[in-house]
Amino acid sequence: MVAADDDLAGPLCEGLDGLGWRTVTARGLNAGDRAVSDLSLDAAVVDLNHPQAAQAAASLKTAAGPRSLPVIGLGDGDPPGFDLVMRGPAHPAQTALRLEQLVRAAIAEEELAIRRATFAAQGAELELTAPSDEPLRVLAAGAPDRRFLALSNALAEAGAETVAAPTPYTAFDYLHEAPFDAVVLWGAQDHAQALSIAAGMRRNTRLFHIPAVLYLRDAAELNLAEIYNRGVADVAAPGVSEAETAHRVLALAAAFRRQQAVRRALENARGSGLMDPSTGLFT
Repeated sequence: MVAADDDLAGPLCEGLDGLGWRTVTARGLNAGDRAVSDLSLDAAVVDLNHPQAAQAAASLKTAAGPRSLPVIGLGDGDPPGFDLVMRGPAHPAQTALRLEQLVRAAIAEEELAIRRATFAAQGAELELTAPSDEPLRVLAAGAPDRRFLALSNALAEAGAETVAAPTPYTAFDYLHEAPFDAVVLWGAQDHAQALSIAAGMRRNTRLFHIPAVLYLRDAAELNLAEIYNRGVADVAAPGVSEAETAHRVLALAAAFRRQQAVRRALENARGSGLMDPSTGLFT
């Protein structure tokens, strides 16, 4: 954690430590660079209020090299180089979920780099699979509502293709029939249907990694830890604008699509002639 003070970072670090993510705090970027260089750290979180936040992502990633280090920005703004920006106070359970996803993706990227080097030493090339340039596809699951329709329009204006599913049954039909990059769940009065869809996605290995965003209808008291543990990647409160929510949904969708491209490239290695297709072992 790179943070000048504990206003934002303190509660988050305490919560992450309680969830098994041991944290180290650096007050300056130089200390952060030394930490990722010297210690076995899996990821970095930067308070975007820090005066050195603009160059933090590039500096931390360079210091961690050759390892792939995911860097999360915490707060407002959109500085370059960050793998993900989480606006507003982040719940520890939500941050832990994002860290788990980003670290898993970083390991896959490192594995891909190692396999490409191994193949090159054998005179073969492992082709990279570029992410699809098709519009991001978002499934909007929930009964029609003015604010939910406004969010769908904001996603469409940002270039995404949206598909509406009014019930959990139709939502799973769509998810099994076609690929999606993200799912937006409309939280009705009890949020039961939305959470049932999120939980069902977490029980399905093919749908497990698709980010699901819960869009709240009202500011009812919620157990955020329980919601994030059910597999919800983000929660949009009623006061958040449709444009901001659409931005967050599309950021998650784009990250998911990049991770899928890495996974496809690793799978392509099985048919290269240098690996046994049935076991995945190098021949």
